[in-house]
Amino acid sequence: MKKTRILCKTGMTVGAFAILLLCALGVMPVFSIAILPYAGVESFGIYPAGGASCLQVEQLCVTYDLQDFPEKEFESRESFLAYSASVTSEYVFYNPTNQSVMQQMLVPCGALPIGAGHLYSDQAGLVNPQAYSVTADGQKIDYELRYSYVYHNQRVCDGAYGLLYDAWGKTGPALSDDLLEHQFLSPDLPVTVYTYTYDGAKQQGAEELMVYSEPIRPDPSSCWVLAEGISYASRSEEGYLMAARVSTDEVFRMYVLGASMDAVEWKSDAGISMTLTDTSSITLYDLAMQHYNAQSGVSRTDWYNAVLTMLQTETFEGIVDPPETDMTEEGIDLTQYLQCWLTYELTLAPGGRVTNAVSATVIPEISATYTPEVYCYAYDTQSFSCWDRMGQVTVTVNTLLEITDATAPSITSPALKQGYTLTEDDYEYACFSFALSSTKTPGNVINASVIWGAVAIFAAVIAAPALIFGVLVLLFKNKKCEK
Repeated sequence: MKKTRILCKTGMTVGAFAILLLCALGVMPVFSIAILPYAGVESFGIYPAGGASCLQVEQLCVTYDLQDFPEKEFESRESFLAYSASVTSEYVFYNPTNQSVMQQMLVPCGALPIGAGHLYSDQAGLVNPQAYSVTADGQKIDYELRYSYVYHNQRVCDGAYGLLYDAWGKTGPALSDDLLEHQFLSPDLPVTVYTYTYDGAKQQGAEELMVYSEPIRPDPSSCWVLAEGISYASRSEEGYLMAARVSTDEVFRMYVLGASMDAVEWKSDAGISMTLTDTSSITLYDLAMQHYNAQSGVSRTDWYNAVLTMLQTETFEGIVDPPETDMTEEGIDLTQYLQCWLTYELTLAPGGRVTNAVSATVIPEISATYTPEVYCYAYDTQSFSCWDRMGQVTVTVNTLLEITDATAPSITSPALKQGYTLTEDDYEYACFSFALSSTKTPGNVINASVIWGAVAIFAAVIAAPALIFGVLVLLFKNKKCEK
């Protein structure tokens, strides 16, 4: 009898504890104190067009003036334009040949800072032209801003020193004065537009829906499929299932590039039916230019070529799966995924020398794992191998903050003045990068939601068996408890 009562009390105690533990998990606060990933325009460097040049670099002086640091998000366009931190590269070029050399230069100036896209209205350009300066022997020279597509898996920074520009090849970025050619894609490629509406969405108060396609299997050699708001595409035995997040304020469109196919049935996750209401035809050029803004400063050719590059790089087996923000009800929006390039020409006489300086605004990546904030910068030294010879490199960082980390450890020793200096005769790293903070040893920011998640998993592992045990004891020992 005593043993039974003990078992009963134990079961009741364990069961009550398990219930309380599960209830506690239900009321645990869910929050995160981690900083959202912030990608800026932190990289810089000068390349010769074509990836190689006969010119020699006798000396390179890179100067960072970093007295101004951005908030995690610019609140206004004015604050963005007033931002003053900059980097200047001063090259001393030498022409060792007995012929005059005209060299086109390409300078990757980064993409729009993530989180700053809302600053760019129809009347505003993508960049501030006043943020750039190019001189040759102290005299200003003309330059042009060009744009290409940045692969989205490179655009979202996944490390302290993520570089934002296109993967570099010997032929340079996808910059061309003409529309790029592709074996399947062409400006006059026919595109079939299927337009759907949502029946009863407003009556149910739904502002946003997740919609799903029936399985489709396009022929990649003749047919590519693109849908607005696409989130992902999953493969099944019957074909690909596409999922898209859409706004009920607008109609939903699916685009079929190339050969036509039967209309695809779409369903929502809220039991709201979708009806095909219109089928029309346009060209690929029309589709590419739907979201083009002539006030942005981007040429029509660069915009079309960026769209073409996106379609090439983001298509698998005929399914185009771009970043979610790329495909909107207004067309293909590449605003946040355009790499800006500063281009200009230098001419050197036989045996001549030119001191070429390029200045630009530099916006750091803000690390998500430290407090106080850590600002990360990078200078692309892969361009060094493009010149016939690379001489001495000096990097100066003028700042009141502390360098917390750098690929060249010797720069972490403060110079006599406020700042840091590095001098290398043979720089061995593919990228020179460094991080700044107001303290030498910033602390790690631990994501509270991760902590609660770990506690919840651990508690669930304990609570579930305990709850089952307690319930069984309560059920099967109830009569004995009454005795």
